[in-house]
Amino acid sequence: MKKLFIAFLLLFSFPIFAENLRDLPFEKILTTIDKQCRNENGNKTACETLSALYSSGNEIVNISPNKEKAEEYNFIACQKFDQNCLSYQDYVAQNYLKICSDNANKKLNQMVSCVKLFREEKNKKQSSEITNYIEKQCQEKQFWACFSIFRYYEVKEDKQNVARYYSLLEQSAIQKCEKENYPFICEMFDHGVNKRMGKPKKFDGKWQKLYRIICDNKLPDIGEYNACWLYARNTKTEKEEMEYYDKGCHLGDTQSCISLSALYFSKKDIKSGRDYFGKACDFGNIHGCIIYQNLDKKLDTQQQEQFKQYMKEIISFYFVNYD
Repeated sequence: MKKLFIAFLLLFSFPIFAENLRDLPFEKILTTIDKQCRNENGNKTACETLSALYSSGNEIVNISPNKEKAEEYNFIACQKFDQNCLSYQDYVAQNYLKICSDNANKKLNQMVSCVKLFREEKNKKQSSEITNYIEKQCQEKQFWACFSIFRYYEVKEDKQNVARYYSLLEQSAIQKCEKENYPFICEMFDHGVNKRMGKPKKFDGKWQKLYRIICDNKLPDIGEYNACWLYARNTKTEKEEMEYYDKGCHLGDTQSCISLSALYFSKKDIKSGRDYFGKACDFGNIHGCIIYQNLDKKLDTQQQEQFKQYMKEIISFYFVNYD
């Protein structure tokens, strides 16, 4: 069975709307996806994929790296769509003390900032204050606070503190998983903690059932229809895996579209694979647009190599196997 361990990056939000973008001229696609990012209802996928495009650039479509544009789209995504977003400007400026000490917020970025400060200041005066703050959040069953500091001590091979924070982490996981029915945390604890430590799974089966219920009933949860994608990746049969990627894709989750594309390409079904990249494009994923439009183009040898590498990177980002 395919396993999944994804940290923080997958807490997305996908609006359920699509435009027929795939066959438009590329400049028109860029303009339309930009509008999707900025409009009132918003499309976080549009913002994030545009940010990634301008961050690295893309020779296939003659886009040069543009740090200002990349940061602008990232800023829009952070401020407009991300419930875990604090001050993006402080965060990119590594002003961790300001973010960490913002007691009005108990959010993921804040926990990460506190742990970064803890690592940098562990022999300085602020260390005890930061440690006390993280411990307080962890005692209040804030899962990510417990997880962050647990991982810090795990990397340091500090067995005493690993045991201490494992106990607190387990308590917070029970709170989130058994009482609040938060499947991603159930899975994170089983696969991201217990499996690595050689401990038995605590919530085995529960998170998978919750993912399926959320997907089948179109219930809003982590990333809305990310649940379809998360369920698909842990199914026992390829048929069911493809079924749930398809469900997620048609509900607007471009991760599901691209993962299904990868499966079709592995079966040498280029037509279906291209079609699902087109669906990802229609939902605002600029990578889906680039791949869809260039699969049938006649490229010279250098362009072909660039395109193959780019396509491989995009598929690997969305479709990763965990044994």
